[in-house]
Amino acid sequence: MPKKGIRVTRLQERLLTHGLQLPDLLLPKEAIDYAKWAVIACDQYTQEKDYWERVEQFVGKSQSTLRLILPECFIGDGSFEDRIDSIHATMCNYLQSNLFQSYSPGIHLVKRSCENSPDRLGILLLLDLEAYDYRPGSQSLIRPTEGTIAERIPPRSAIRYGAPVEVPHVLVLLDDPDHSVIEPFEDLKDEADVLYDFDLMSGGGRLSSFRFDSEQHAETLTNSFDCVADSESFRSRYGSGKPFGKPFFLAVGDGNHSLAAAKTVWESVKSEHGREAYYHPARWALVEVVNLYNRGIGFEPIHRLLFGIKDSHFLDYCREKHGAVFRTVDGAPEVERIIGAADSRHPEVGIISGGVVGALSCRQSGTRLAVVAIQEIIDDYLQGIRVRRSARRPARRPARNPASMDFVHDAETMIRQGRVKGNVGILVPPIRKEEFFPYLINYGSLPRKSFSLGKSQEKRYYMEARKIIRT
Repeated sequence: MPKKGIRVTRLQERLLTHGLQLPDLLLPKEAIDYAKWAVIACDQYTQEKDYWERVEQFVGKSQSTLRLILPECFIGDGSFEDRIDSIHATMCNYLQSNLFQSYSPGIHLVKRSCENSPDRLGILLLLDLEAYDYRPGSQSLIRPTEGTIAERIPPRSAIRYGAPVEVPHVLVLLDDPDHSVIEPFEDLKDEADVLYDFDLMSGGGRLSSFRFDSEQHAETLTNSFDCVADSESFRSRYGSGKPFGKPFFLAVGDGNHSLAAAKTVWESVKSEHGREAYYHPARWALVEVVNLYNRGIGFEPIHRLLFGIKDSHFLDYCREKHGAVFRTVDGAPEVERIIGAADSRHPEVGIISGGVVGALSCRQSGTRLAVVAIQEIIDDYLQGIRVRRSARRPARRPARNPASMDFVHDAETMIRQGRVKGNVGILVPPIRKEEFFPYLINYGSLPRKSFSLGKSQEKRYYMEARKIIRT
């Protein structure tokens, strides 16, 4: 049986000033096979249905979070409505069949161990959706890190609306270079109850959870948040420039669109229930808060690949319209070396296009981040092509290779694809951690797909659940 839990009433007001609360949780009982229960975030392996088919075979008829989510690769396959009905029915079945053990509010430290990377630490908390806004130019206390694609929200909202429980994969980034909030709890693990410790499926590493339920631990966590969020501390880190709104130290790292869907559903619940809605559990979203500076948080670049480009047309456009400077180099390894050592004051990206290999410096960019500069150029370029095509008389048949863009995580894949005739591979340098929050403060959200928190297999697996309906 779970312990009594932390008496949070005295701490709620202080935590709420940071848009947070300690969570009540549901965890599958020990009789459940955790290795089959926990599956990776739904927005991974979107082009690899065979991955999800292997997960289906591994899970079999066992209880699993696979039954509580919809992998994105299946959105639009014609079975969307049936899948949502099945998800909601399974959630109700799991609740009614006494599958879960409930835990009153407490501190849950999560440790993720992956091969060839340092351990990642996080603390599960409730995020107040009243303190979060995903719209462009957000001035909210908790903000998105990337631009939100509007058409990606409705499918997620449809799943959450009417769902009795949520299972989270959202990672929220805390700006704590002194490692003062989350990391100290690892040294206190002997004072905690171990809730689980097991190997994840499909090479996901190992997942462990430690529960602290004393008033003292809760006080320690709250004091640490107070210190990091203090306005003097904020000014010492960022200066007294033009920050967006209040001191800002939390940003959504992974799961931007899922959290935007939760916000959308909350706004709907609020409109339906009026003032009573402020005590509704749907006002909160369960997230894992991680320190940006934790060694287990890796900023992986996401590269750009252009298709249907004629000869040097894109490079000519960059030079003529945006004042970019291109220099050839001796092979792809040299490009990777240059990009890896890029100076953020002079945004530079690598170019692989057929037999052309070099570095493109976006010198007239108004930003210090290469991914922002090159995405602005790409957007302008593709928009110009669309405008020119629409101005022409309709062709008797569509163009074989209309210019388009895709995102590629792996550098080797990008280099190989960039050498294909008609393609332009653009290698983007990683964002440095010390640049991340200053950019968000001064400019707002990054473009879509600006970075990845680790590789696909390192993403969050669904494990914990929480009720989001009144009972």
